Amino acid sequence: TSTRDIKMSQISITDLPEEMMLRIFHLLPPQDLKSVMMVCKGLTEMGEDPTLWTWSVVTLNSREDFQKLNFRRFQLIRELEIGDSCFMFWLGNKCQWTDQDWIELFEVLVHLPAPIKIRRSLSCFWNHQTNFSPIEPGLLVNVFKRLEEIHLSDQLIHEQSDQLFSAIAENKCSLKLLMVWGESPIMLNPQLFASAVSNVDQVLLGSEDITHEQMEALFIALTEKRKQLRRLELSSCNTEDIEPALMGEAVSSLEEFIVVNTWVKSGQISAILENIVKGGSRLKKLKLCELFHEDFMEVDPDLVKQVYDKYGKFYCFDTDPDDVHDHDSDIARDSDEYTMKMRQMMTMNMWRR
Repeated sequence: TSTRDIKMSQISITDLPEEMMLRIFHLLPPQDLKSVMMVCKGLTEMGEDPTLWTWSVVTLNSREDFQKLNFRRFQLIRELEIGDSCFMFWLGNKCQWTDQDWIELFEVLVHLPAPIKIRRSLSCFWNHQTNFSPIEPGLLVNVFKRLEEIHLSDQLIHEQSDQLFSAIAENKCSLKLLMVWGESPIMLNPQLFASAVSNVDQVLLGSEDITHEQMEALFIALTEKRKQLRRLELSSCNTEDIEPALMGEAVSSLEEFIVVNTWVKSGQISAILENIVKGGSRLKKLKLCELFHEDFMEVDPDLVKQVYDKYGKFYCFDTDPDDVHDHDSDIARDSDEYTMKMRQMMTMNMWRR
């Protein structure tokens, strides 16, 4: 055996340069990475590199879990699940999070690098009953500016909503998806509301508490110049008094427009379809769901046929429940548990009224 062969036999994988080791680690599936880290202290330290753990979803069920975010491996995480299962309040669950817990959580989250996603789930962070009012508005906005998705119901007070929507309007956020279900934005100036909403890639507005003035301002904003808003979904919104020509022009600036449980009148439908037929629309996807037969029957059948030829069936009626549930909205009708519970909750609230 040569001296060279002896020296080669004494070299172990830990003698490789750290940069090369990290490249190898990046090729490993998560379970294999965890197994390698158990071999020795040196591999454990290398395996803690934050770039290897960006796929992780860190769960914070209570204040005791906040320390997880201090671990080196989690310094570059992109996704969190936050809160307990108090969302299922009808099962007798009670939220264990105190005001101080929420404040301390935001003080931790503000140091995470953007962008971050906080999951919609049975955890209570996005629960309509969660109250963020004790959190200082500046701190809350600094955390929300890091989020890719924001799901608002009734968690915010006016000052928090005002500062948040101002930051969105000024393009200071990482936001890609905004969902509004409750009363958080109802006191906002219509122009601020419109500037913020039109500055997000995908938006779902699912609240009858959004005022006519806010909706009108949004449609006007969409007609003025090319906005960032690409996909707009309306559910249970007040749009019946929007001028047809305004709605038609505004919808033409979008790539996707979806309506559920929202009264769209015949004149508004006609204006949308006319812009499509004339070739002045950017729309790639159109879904008008839960329409009234009476309104749709007043629309020129030739217009309907031409748009049907382009998009396929783009309409369904309030008497066609199968069509309503089959429409392929990626935002409003996800299959996740949160959305199913949210719709149950909304139904319960309507019956209470």
